[in-house]
Amino acid sequence: MAADSTPSASDAFAPATAVTNQPDGLATASMVLGMAAFLPIPGPPAALLAIIFGIVSGRTDNDGRRVRHRHATIGITLGAASLALLLTACFVYFVVLGYPLPHIGRYHPSPNHDDGCVC
Repeated sequence: MAADSTPSASDAFAPATAVTNQPDGLATASMVLGMAAFLPIPGPPAALLAIIFGIVSGRTDNDGRRVRHRHATIGITLGAASLALLLTACFVYFVVLGYPLPHIGRYHPSPNHDDGCVC
């Protein structure tokens, strides 16, 4: 006997979990930016945006709880991991190994300097 694939009357009153389970655009953007945060060029700005978009995305269900799609959770996690990796590398480079930032001094021309300008 073949299964009947037509929707029944009870399906019309079923909860719309399939529709609300779809990720919203911010959740997907959060996940993509979280992955891009490990690349050198977008780096930390992409990580910050991934965290922000992941936190902002989602909806509030009928019970008042905040529901976030797993794409947003993945984006928040990847963004935070990227920032943690960057901060750890900076800590090791500057504090543990002791490499200073390059010293940039202000230019002070000597009083005897005469390049033909009328000052």
